Amino acid sequence: MPVCDQRAMELMLDSFAQCQRGNGEVVLVEGTLTSGKTALLGEFTKKLSTFNALEMSATGARAETPIQMGIIWQLFHSAQIPEEFKERIDAILGTDEMALAFSETSRQIPRTSEVQVMHALWLVFHELSRRQPLVICIDDLHFADEASLNVLFYVCRRIRSARIMLVFTRWAQPEPLLSPLRAEITRAPHRHITLGPLPVARVADALGPRVADETAAGELAPAYHDLTGGNPLLLDGLVADSFPGGRPAGERGAPVPGAAYRQAVVDCLQRGDPHLFEVAGALAILEEHATPALVGRLLSLTADEAARQLGILDRAGLLDSGRLRHREMASAIHSALSRSMAHLHAHVAELLYELGAEEIDIARHLVRGGTVLGPWAQQTLRLAARQALVSDQPEFAASALELALRQCDDDSDRLRLQVALTQVAWWVNPSAGAKYSQSLRDALTDGRLSALDGLSVVRQLLWQGNVKPATEHMETLTAALGTCESRALSAMRLSYEWIYGTPPDQVTRQAAGRKRSAARLRAYGLAGLHTLWSGEPSDDLVRGAENVLQGQLIDMVPEIGATALLLLDHAGQRARALHWWHVLQEEATRQGAVTWRAMLSAVGADMALRRGSLATAESKAREALGLLHTQSWGVLVGCPLSTAIEAATARGRHEQAEELLRHVVPDAMFDTVFGLRYLHARGHHHLAMGRPFAAQADFERCADIMRRRELDFPSLVPWRGDLAQAHLALRQHRRARELLTEQLGRLAGHEDERLRGITLRLLALAGPQQRRMAVLGEAVDLLERSGDHLELHRALVDMSKLYRAQGELGQARLLARRAEQAAKACGEGGLLNGRPEPEAADGTAASREPVAGYERPTPARAVARTVPRVLPRAGSAAARAGGEPSLSEAERKVATLAAFGHSNREIGRKLYITVSTVEQHLTRVYRKLNVQKREDLRPEILSAAG
Repeated sequence: MPVCDQRAMELMLDSFAQCQRGNGEVVLVEGTLTSGKTALLGEFTKKLSTFNALEMSATGARAETPIQMGIIWQLFHSAQIPEEFKERIDAILGTDEMALAFSETSRQIPRTSEVQVMHALWLVFHELSRRQPLVICIDDLHFADEASLNVLFYVCRRIRSARIMLVFTRWAQPEPLLSPLRAEITRAPHRHITLGPLPVARVADALGPRVADETAAGELAPAYHDLTGGNPLLLDGLVADSFPGGRPAGERGAPVPGAAYRQAVVDCLQRGDPHLFEVAGALAILEEHATPALVGRLLSLTADEAARQLGILDRAGLLDSGRLRHREMASAIHSALSRSMAHLHAHVAELLYELGAEEIDIARHLVRGGTVLGPWAQQTLRLAARQALVSDQPEFAASALELALRQCDDDSDRLRLQVALTQVAWWVNPSAGAKYSQSLRDALTDGRLSALDGLSVVRQLLWQGNVKPATEHMETLTAALGTCESRALSAMRLSYEWIYGTPPDQVTRQAAGRKRSAARLRAYGLAGLHTLWSGEPSDDLVRGAENVLQGQLIDMVPEIGATALLLLDHAGQRARALHWWHVLQEEATRQGAVTWRAMLSAVGADMALRRGSLATAESKAREALGLLHTQSWGVLVGCPLSTAIEAATARGRHEQAEELLRHVVPDAMFDTVFGLRYLHARGHHHLAMGRPFAAQADFERCADIMRRRELDFPSLVPWRGDLAQAHLALRQHRRARELLTEQLGRLAGHEDERLRGITLRLLALAGPQQRRMAVLGEAVDLLERSGDHLELHRALVDMSKLYRAQGELGQARLLARRAEQAAKACGEGGLLNGRPEPEAADGTAASREPVAGYERPTPARAVARTVPRVLPRAGSAAARAGGEPSLSEAERKVATLAAFGHSNREIGRKLYITVSTVEQHLTRVYRKLNVQKREDLRPEILSAAG
């Protein structure tokens, strides 16, 4: 419903009452653009239908202004006029063809002068008013033709004692366009009504029928007023968007600008001066640079004319502090002026360059205009690309460089631009720079590309698996760069090592030949993962990783950041690794660095998998795959893909794992570290699906590659343990023991507690029954310290089954509950649904199902052996920490057994104390830990309180 000014309506009805009494009046309704003048006039004419009045109406239009007597012709054809008057009117105005003539020169009024025509028309109006009150309504009088205006002037001077009311609407302009009319109106009895933007209270009235109550309308009104400036037409459009079908689209009826709002903006501008749309377009383009002078220069208008047009827009409510109110306004104007916008953007770029604006602001208009206007524009685009990258706008940086390259004729400049584009592409889409790969490789081979620029070419070759040309170029670049660029060379070396496991032999030999120390190739203060896989972690390694992670994201390539994070994680600094992962993830998201985000998601998935957090690992890996296409990942696609497959398999989501395995991967991937990980994950999926021979083939292929590439490190891929599981599935226990014993020997002196725990668990299954409990106990201890919930779950279930087989059902139940807790920490209730379990040496399956429901007491020494380190002993450093509740030694023992599900009677029997003493200890424990029942005695709470 259009918004109508009720006070203005009352004034108009009062004027009509005067008209009925024979006191003719002129009512002039002035208002800003689309301020509701037409709506007010329409409502007024509706009300006239209840009175005995003759209403004549006409509407001015810009296109019809040349039609002389057009308005008068509309008046007489808008009402039911008695037949005897029609012949007189035709005789006065002539034929219809004459009335519709489009030029004043072609108009001829037959047999009379213009003054006589005006008098004759006045007599018609006067005689009609004697029969019944006559109301003449003319909308948009500013578009009326000159002949019609002269007639209206004539009538205005003679209505003082006639039952004639004239209602005119027109724009309220800073300078009257129709000053003669205003003079004529002031001579006659008249009323002047001015309409402007609606106040907030009126906006609330308009919202009232749409919302629940007046309070809600009052709360929403300011937001609607901000987006419309109180303009009734814009308000109608905004309300239509925000309440489609009468129901709110936004939360609690909040404004939602959409198609109707955009159309209202266009309609509002089309009703104005011819220059108004162009001025609005200039505002949409210039944005914060808009001034009357600059708008005038852009559109070839004087500053005064531009200021006048801006004033119209401002009074119409379209502007706020000289700017368009909402981005949807600018979008609507851009769409309406799409054909001329490119030219305007190019012109704006020139103007801003002359004014000395920021390069990035000028470049935005060059990019939108799609043209480079000269050498100054080329330079501007390059500088703007640098600024954009620093200010977290990598996609715009790429667009600016693409435009500069498209219109660059100089070969050396083209090479520099291609290098810059390749570097920017690593932030958003590595494959975007692939189209320049061949030309840059040729330039590097021919010596037309600098050594530093050549590093970008090498990285691209490495990611795409072109290892032979990459190593050849690396050797050349190492010789060319020298010690002055040790940081750049270190980045190149670490990129290679991240993908292929070890630095290339050519680079290593040449560096040694020139007596350059390892420190030169490690200018980042960071060793590669090779150091960790070989079991040589050190404090220097951890410090080097943290030093790297403290740098700026823009100065660090993703491979180096990933290496640093995994070094921390594998070196046991899990909390620090997770902290830096979050820091880098937030920075990459803010800077729009898609490649960084993808790499970090892949690393986060790997870290989660090492902790047994399967749901997180699969989610992060899939997120990484979704951020970059397989082509952009290149050979690195195996990093997130292998993690996703392994996590899905461990969760029993075998269909999802099969779907992931259907991804087409490059053949060159299998020569990388990630190819090894992929074979490892695929082999375990084969095992889970009951295909041990297929699994054995994948594990043996993995072993061959690792030996051939001198990467035979269990910490990288434990192929011996993998192969042992395949042999266990085939009941080849002796060969499984040999492989596991060999793997355990290679881990001697290695600090990887997780891998040692996994190996011991498998060795227990493959070994003799009499030693199985001791080996499993050690495996549980190691896996508990490592933090891998998945492998801990598996070891605890194996141990629970073993206790059950020995008849110690209480201990089996205790371990089964601990296994359930570990399973929950993995993000899954049932971890290995449908997976065939390897058999122990005696032929019994190592069941993964938790064992519960048995009440047999467990010897106290067994409890002590299976629940170590849950609580620190009384008097420990942790217990002495200020402010924390501290349990006594007796309370700690009772709380530990209670936490693992033992009854008070069982606890008393195990600790040789009465049930009453147990209850007293538990009461004190509850009070100290502020818990209500034994189910709240979680191990982590007890550990903190011990």
